Amino acid sequence: MKHKLRKGKILISEPYIQDDNFFRSVILLANYDKENGAVGFMLNQITYSTLNDIIEGEELPPLSLYEGGPVQMDSLFFLHSIEDLKSTSLEIKEDLYWGSNFEEIVPLIKDGSITSNEIKIFVGYSGWASGQLEEEVQSGSWFVSNLRTKDILETGDDVLWKYTVQNLDSKNKIWANAPLDPLLN
Repeated sequence: MKHKLRKGKILISEPYIQDDNFFRSVILLANYDKENGAVGFMLNQITYSTLNDIIEGEELPPLSLYEGGPVQMDSLFFLHSIEDLKSTSLEIKEDLYWGSNFEEIVPLIKDGSITSNEIKIFVGYSGWASGQLEEEVQSGSWFVSNLRTKDILETGDDVLWKYTVQNLDSKNKIWANAPLDPLLN
């Protein structure tokens, strides 16, 4: 089954994608426009840093940071499911939003009003120019699928790629058990 590209869809990298930046990645399309390109965030590429490593002078819970992609690695972005912040955020799909005022969420994280199951914070993002993503999907670099908001925010990064591949059509779900290095097969 073909899935149309649009915001809210996920991209699942084929098992041996040639670009090391996206090896076994699951990317949420946060924005998609055929004329202007696409923006997405890798959901399963956790870093070794936490929010405390980035924000000085605050004692915050140890929220993990994710590598959103190779673009603008000096900037923070976040996805969340917090209804009270939706007026200052962009809706990606039902119950999932992109951004808000970061200074507004820090106190909410600090006092425990926002938990790790409601927010994912990224360093950088993934981006495609007009036509680029369509070409990559056509060439087989990406599978296009859906994922529930709960799975986007809560599924462990170490199992997300395999989990999403197992939910593809029967022709492609076999890739879920592909070895990391095909030469070792």
